[in-house]
Amino acid sequence: MRKSIKHVVALLLTLSMILMACSALAEPITLRVNMSEGAASNKSLAIEEVKKEIEEKTEGRVLVEIHNNGELGTFQDDVEAIVSGANIVSGTSPSAYCDYGSPDLMGLDLMMCMRSYEDCDTLNQSELFAELSRQLEESSGIKALAVNWGNMPRCVLANKPINTVEDLKGMIVRVPLATYIAFFSRLGCTTQSMTLSDTYTALSQGTIDACEFGYDTLYNNSMYEVAKYCYVTQHTYAPSLWSMNADLFYSMSEADQQVVMDAFYHGGQIFEKMNDENMAEYRTKMEEQGVTFVEPSEADKEILAAAAVDSANDFNLSEGLMERIDETLGR
Repeated sequence: MRKSIKHVVALLLTLSMILMACSALAEPITLRVNMSEGAASNKSLAIEEVKKEIEEKTEGRVLVEIHNNGELGTFQDDVEAIVSGANIVSGTSPSAYCDYGSPDLMGLDLMMCMRSYEDCDTLNQSELFAELSRQLEESSGIKALAVNWGNMPRCVLANKPINTVEDLKGMIVRVPLATYIAFFSRLGCTTQSMTLSDTYTALSQGTIDACEFGYDTLYNNSMYEVAKYCYVTQHTYAPSLWSMNADLFYSMSEADQQVVMDAFYHGGQIFEKMNDENMAEYRTKMEEQGVTFVEPSEADKEILAAAAVDSANDFNLSEGLMERIDETLGR
């Protein structure tokens, strides 16, 4: 009997050692993060912190590989690749995911929807975002990680003076997405889509009259050299929604899944803090380069807000969605 017990104990010890050895030899999962921004940008610096947290807390079971300047493709390429099962983690506008089973994500990109970093953070923790994320995952296999990556609030930079919202009428404004088109069209602008890299030339040649970006993008791309008038609309904080392939996400242990989710949430907090701290610095730098900044009057703010509310009518959103967003954000 004793020999039998000793044999069982020895066998269990052997199995335990084999399992430990297999675990030690298991290949780590490497998450490939693709982003359009350069390595010196706030977003990239925040992703470095995400990388550090994930690799430390998973003890190397999950590694993060960062690709800057769109090295792995555009954000449209990223979303398609994620749906196809590719190992890519991408952070882009929520509306970029609308055609993948969660059309109400468009609402999060409407102008004046996100009005502060606190709004982005509150949204990230809400049941509304959890619901939209479930729709996305069930329809397309895209796992939403975090949406609390609020960018610097976007403003209008023009090559001709803007002193009131009335001055926007007739201007040709470079915009990136349909939600921006809906908003600026209601302000009497003609909208023009083009890449960021083409915007500088278009401003300098007068092909367009204005563009709209956060202060960081305006300064880091030298837009102040060819446009000297900034109208501080702060029409959106343009949150980025980070995502990855759901099957890849669930291939990790539950503990490591939580680490990844937490790290991207913490990264968003770091990103927003850096943006908040750097905003005044970027404005000062552009003022030193001769840019004039004009704050909208209270009357103009009301006009901007009305245009933002009305722009929701251009999209097939669920009934009551905008009211739900307002309720979620405590308005």
